[in-house]
Formats: sequence, C-alpha cells, structure tokens
Amino acid sequence: MKKQLKNRLAITLFSVAAAMSVQGQGTRSLTVEIPHEFTVGKKVMPAGTYHFARESATNALSIRSVSGTNRMSLPILTRLARDSSSSLAAKVVFDKAGDTHFLSEVWMSGEDGLLLRVSPKDHVHEVLEPVKK
Repeated sequence: MKKQLKNRLAITLFSVAAAMSVQGQGTRSLTVEIPHEFTVGKKVMPAGTYHFARESATNALSIRSVSGTNRMSLPILTRLARDSSSSLAAKVVFDKAGDTHFLSEVWMSGEDGLLLRVSPKDHVHEVLEPVKK
C-alpha cells in the first residue's frame, strides 16, 4: 500500500512539474511592419503590420495581421541555431526570388530561429526587424 501511494505521489508531482514548465514558457511573439506582399505556404498576404507568435506546446507559428483581416498558422520545419557572431535581436527573414517574397525564418528575441520554408538556390535574404514599442 505504501509503495502504491509513493508511486501515485511521484506521478502527481511529475505531472504538476511538467505543467508548470509548459506554463512558464508562455508565448513568444513579435510584431513586424512588412512593406510588401509576401507568400506564406500557398497564401499571399498583403503588406501591413503582422503579429508572429509561437506557442511553446505546439510546433506551429501563428501569423495574423494587426487589423485582424489576415491570419494563418504555419508548421515549423526545424529550429535554427544562432551562431556566436549573430545578434540576439528578433527578426523576420524573407527569401526573395524575382519579385516574390517568401516568409522563410522567424527569430524571437534571444532564441534560436524557426525555419518555415526551404527556398530554391536563386534567392536573396531580406531581413526585417520588429516594430519598436
């Protein structure tokens, strides 16, 4: 009986600790003014101010216009490690091929990046920083 009670107590404590860990991580987000239309997945989004948020418990990035008219969720392909020479600042990276801008990476302040799209060879990077609060 004591052994079962100890096991139940251990499982309960583990569950509470795991829940607190997830809650403590919260939502990571940033807001960026994007001066051009851009492609996210198969959808073209108009120029405007967008809010990017990642929930710690999911493997997706939520994108919504500040006006609320455009929103979608995009799967995160993988995490991108910051190298020692890169800034810890937040940024959004677009791959530009011809006249088309593809949302490629999102970097939350102080964290590794989130890869959202792998682009063809012939493209250039365009980096935008968050709106100053």
